[in-house]
Amino acid sequence: MVFALGSRYQKTALIAPAQKQLNQIVIRLTMLSRSN
Repeated sequence: MVFALGSRYQKTALIAPAQKQLNQIVIRLTMLSRSN
């Protein structure tokens, strides 16, 4: 069980930064579309 939690934590730790980058890209795209 501890191993499963550890692997899950590693996955989230790897996914979190990518998710933040995706959110920033989406925000930039929406800002550009609104400015246009």
